Amino acid sequence: VKTISPCCISSKTTELTDQKIIKSYNSEEYTKLRENLFNGIKDPSCESCWKKENNGGQSLRKTINQNLEEMLGEKKFQTLIDDIANRDFRIKDVYSLDFFPSSYCNFRCRMCGPHASSKWAKTLNLTTESADFEFNESILKEIILTKKLVKLNFTGGETILQKQVYR
Repeated sequence: VKTISPCCISSKTTELTDQKIIKSYNSEEYTKLRENLFNGIKDPSCESCWKKENNGGQSLRKTINQNLEEMLGEKKFQTLIDDIANRDFRIKDVYSLDFFPSSYCNFRCRMCGPHASSKWAKTLNLTTESADFEFNESILKEIILTKKLVKLNFTGGETILQKQVYR
């Protein structure tokens, strides 16, 4: 893992700090993003969601928050939000994670593209760094061992074909 982002469609991408997810998400950049979102300030890296919401659509931001609230329950979800705000917008646990181990794929699905499919990248004569990703088990262990994770998505390419997932 080389980079992290707030979500899969955000324009914000940051280098992973010392291969530690929580440390990286508690950087000044990410704490400021959480503070802005908490205070209703529209961060430019979330432009895709703001556009959808302004046009009356359901944004990924709202969908993810609704899903997490359903998984945790309304009271625990609100406690989590308040707790983060009370800690200067620093997190102590990860509850939901999209993990993108590789773009290796044997299909060119319509809803996909070269960013997540090595087959699409090859067809379009593009190269993708994620196809050569080296799996770092300690990253997942850091999150899973907290026992707070309620949702883990393996995304990118065809994950059931990726040797990185079968360890």
